[in-house]
Amino acid sequence: MDRCRPAKELGQVLEEHDDEAERYVLTSLVNQIHDNGQQVALVIDDWHRVSDPATIAALEFVLDNGYHHLQIIVASRSRAGLPMSRMRMNDELVEIDYSELRFDDAEDRSFLIDLGGLALEDDDVAELRESTDGWVAALQLASLSLRGSADPEEFIERLSGRHHEIGDFLADNVLDTLEPDILDFLLATSVPDRISGPLASLLAHTPRGQALLEYAFHR
Repeated sequence: MDRCRPAKELGQVLEEHDDEAERYVLTSLVNQIHDNGQQVALVIDDWHRVSDPATIAALEFVLDNGYHHLQIIVASRSRAGLPMSRMRMNDELVEIDYSELRFDDAEDRSFLIDLGGLALEDDDVAELRESTDGWVAALQLASLSLRGSADPEEFIERLSGRHHEIGDFLADNVLDTLEPDILDFLLATSVPDRISGPLASLLAHTPRGQALLEYAFHR
């Protein structure tokens, strides 16, 4: 699958069609994708930031007129402007909402015990899941704090029932304990979904990317 295919003579097309340029370009795009015969994925991130009616109309046009070669992936914090009910009725929608992004009990246990190496009872894991709502970022912060805790049960009890404040609570107990250079390194390398030694070195401007990653992970 090609990552991108530049439009041919786009400037000339926009000049020739003037007021109808937007619709013409969208129609040409859909037709070229269909004629090309290759599967194309269009990814739209942060859709919740879109408020312009013309942009919403453009997406609706592509959704209504796109062929099976075109797959549209939209990431958003809200459903505003998305014709989801019509697509759902036509069985053209795969929806992954926040509830499916949370860990269940088995995933919590695997993350905290199998991967994290924590010695926790099933009740402890269940209580942590309830406190964090199963969000992996909160579980990761809890895991980091538990590694240095002499009394895991006491920590979990203090955390229980405070899921709305978990970010501030865990930041105070984890981030404030880090050395300034390690904190700067973690902040610099927190952008990508996946990280490696060379990428960490590039983002943090240090030749010790791999070593600092290993130090942070095993801290």
